Amino acid sequence: MTLSNSAKTYPPRLYEEGKCPLQHRSMNHNSHLAALQMVEEAVGLDAWESIKTSSVGVIVKLKEMDYTWSAKAVHHLLTNQLVVNNIHEIWSVIEGQPIRLSLYEFGQITGFNCEPFDINDKVEVDHKPFWEEIGVSPSHGPMFSKLRLLLTHIRNWSFEKRRMIGLLSVLSIGVLGISPGSRIPLEQAKRVLDIKAFERYPWGRVAFSSLVNSVKVISFEERNKYTLRGCVHALLIWVYESIPGIGEEYGNRIEGNQVPLLSWSASRCRINWDLFYKKEKSLHQKVRVRHLIVKSEAEIYPQWPEDKVDDDLHNLITDILHGKLDDTYWNQNTRNAPVANKAKRKLASECEACVKKKMPKERTSDYACGSGLRSDGDDGFKHDLIEAVKTLTSTVASMDKIVVEKVLTAVDTTIEAKVNARVGQAELVLAKQISTLKEDVAILREKMQAIAPKNDAHFVNQEDEVNSNDPSWMVQDKAPTHLDAAAVQCVVRKKAKNSEVKLTSHVLLATDGEKVVGKNQAKRAAGDLKTVKKEKNVVPQLRDSAETWSNSEDRNKYGKLDATLDQLAASFLDGPLQKRKPQLTKTQVYPYVGNSTVKRIITGVSKAYYDPLAKVDETKFKKLLDYLHDIAGDNDVDTHFYMRLITPRDDWETDESGWLTDSNMASAMLMFHKRHMKNPSPYSSSRIAFLDHWFVKSWVRDYKTYDPKTWKFSDTYKKVFNGNYPTEFSNNRQWLKDVDRLFLCHLINGNHWVALEVDLLKKIIHVYDSIQTVVPSITDLQEECRSFMKMIPLLLNEMVPDRKKSSQQFKISRLKSVPKNKIPGDCGVYALKYIECKAIGCGFEGLSDQCIPSMRIKLAAEIYDEVSGL
Repeated sequence: MTLSNSAKTYPPRLYEEGKCPLQHRSMNHNSHLAALQMVEEAVGLDAWESIKTSSVGVIVKLKEMDYTWSAKAVHHLLTNQLVVNNIHEIWSVIEGQPIRLSLYEFGQITGFNCEPFDINDKVEVDHKPFWEEIGVSPSHGPMFSKLRLLLTHIRNWSFEKRRMIGLLSVLSIGVLGISPGSRIPLEQAKRVLDIKAFERYPWGRVAFSSLVNSVKVISFEERNKYTLRGCVHALLIWVYESIPGIGEEYGNRIEGNQVPLLSWSASRCRINWDLFYKKEKSLHQKVRVRHLIVKSEAEIYPQWPEDKVDDDLHNLITDILHGKLDDTYWNQNTRNAPVANKAKRKLASECEACVKKKMPKERTSDYACGSGLRSDGDDGFKHDLIEAVKTLTSTVASMDKIVVEKVLTAVDTTIEAKVNARVGQAELVLAKQISTLKEDVAILREKMQAIAPKNDAHFVNQEDEVNSNDPSWMVQDKAPTHLDAAAVQCVVRKKAKNSEVKLTSHVLLATDGEKVVGKNQAKRAAGDLKTVKKEKNVVPQLRDSAETWSNSEDRNKYGKLDATLDQLAASFLDGPLQKRKPQLTKTQVYPYVGNSTVKRIITGVSKAYYDPLAKVDETKFKKLLDYLHDIAGDNDVDTHFYMRLITPRDDWETDESGWLTDSNMASAMLMFHKRHMKNPSPYSSSRIAFLDHWFVKSWVRDYKTYDPKTWKFSDTYKKVFNGNYPTEFSNNRQWLKDVDRLFLCHLINGNHWVALEVDLLKKIIHVYDSIQTVVPSITDLQEECRSFMKMIPLLLNEMVPDRKKSSQQFKISRLKSVPKNKIPGDCGVYALKYIECKAIGCGFEGLSDQCIPSMRIKLAAEIYDEVSGL
């Protein structure tokens, strides 16, 4: 250890020593090299070999290695960072030894081209035909989720196009390390069309910037997880290269490779850092590290535009280069350690006075100036005295910990005793209440039996009548009293039928045909009572497909589905959803819609009853299972589409496994639009419209280039306004004239779905948001919805000439009292259910995280049944 001659300052630690957040399976990243396997199979051997020899080929070579990623080792270095005022460098400190990850180290690890960007190097190529061919907007870069859908169709494409798809996939996964739903910047994506321009581009700087920027913005303690972008695998190799002891013990070095990224197969062993530090210090007196790649002082910083010099960081680098590093700077126990309390300070002063008294007077001055220990006096006595003082000091230092432990133990004991006493009292009170309730129930049962009607077989319950499939009321035409008069509809009661309720004995039959004796069999036999078994429609349960199908043939057919569908089926809710209670408004506009014809004729309520929160229809669900079973391994596109819909949140492999994408949302909105065109429609009003989701996305993109001086609405906007888009579902319902409310799904913050209800008459946009903490500020929410707030009035001005012109923007209103998605990930399902409930005219009662898994399956089954062929 060498000390700095001057009192220089170094960058501080991100967290105090010993207080770094622990890693609990919390690190996520998108650089999953296994995803490149499907790319390799799709592009073919010739294109894959060409990619392997390209400037990004090291990613392909790493994928083909037996390489193991270790998040714990990387997390340890990231939580031991130094806070440097330089966005292009990462510094960590290991037992007082700082190590650097800059563009120099990253380039040496990966072998990427890390030369400075050439502002004059522009790609002049006509890229629009290629983007149109693969279904990507020419004004935006592609995303891997879209490229993945093409992989099954490109095997007969030309070599150049297959290589382009492969290079774009490698950029998304290995270089940028972004999520499949994030776009590759267009300027970078265009370079795949010009292989020379691609090869000379400094992809190392792109990968390094993506990695470092993600590290700089994450917080390690606020959330249970965080996500890294970029080539994260370079971080693990940085650990092995910068700390030789870790590399020797855990890195599994591969000899012969010149690129360090390909020189370590790594491992996922649990590193005990404290034991490692002790071992290193015992063998080498300190932890061995490679601080940085040595450069001349004129080149110690890689070239970055507008890069500022951090004085503390500059001090650190110069001291390392000149061998003057103070490796005790970050050690709290040896640098400016304060005395804990007054008792310790008093003890220390007394010990010092004791030493001075015992020393000879002629040596006191020598001791004060630091030479007392080197005098010729009684060294043995002084040595013993100093050792005793050290022992006493360490004893006092541990007193706080001992006292705290004793206090905590006493407090815990007291709290536990009080809690147990309270619980005991509560149990006694509850036991008395339960006993009282049982007695009351017994009395009520006796009264009910005494007043029960004699003819149980003909007793009709009104609530059952409302929800039955065979209503007792019907609408018929009343004969007119005059010859010229028109027929008048009226409601009459159907003729009474013989009761179809069967009386059975108190021995019930289980689903497998075996007899099951009820719990209260003895009591019922004594009273000579009979149990009424009521036939109900069976809805397929997803927990066990072998026991829920309605007949033995179906049970045999579906009992051997693959493990994936069985596991998914096991996650379905055990019991039916709770019955949703009707809540009538003051004007009775949207009463509960039952099967009673009397209730159906109320104005403003659809006659086509549909409950958006009911369980999935058995027939539809069986069709979907049939389809998924038949296409297993053949149609990855449809499999991913429906599996993303039906996979519950608890079974996601990653944070985006079941997050609904644009394709899922577009299919659902198309299904709502198609239902609206039926007669009768399940919706409460004909004056609503569902906007096509792909049109909504293009609307948001158009607004980014909106210029009030040159803007003109395209024909697509006019078709949507007139109800002629999509063309195959044209209904000619114009806004304002025939439509008052618009429903659409909107992606805000780049990762969160909300439902929008646009009231054209009141000029307000209602936002239904299941996770309102994603965009908590109403101002930020307005910016997210600005494209609709601003452009809807302009579209109305152009399409309705008789209307008074107004450029005033629509207002935004976010309702707070809506069901919340407490476990994030299901925002897309919530948004679609908000729209369904509002369109039908019912409330959100019953919508919660508990019913979302069944709603996912219901949504998938209905999409397959109604719009799968469109």
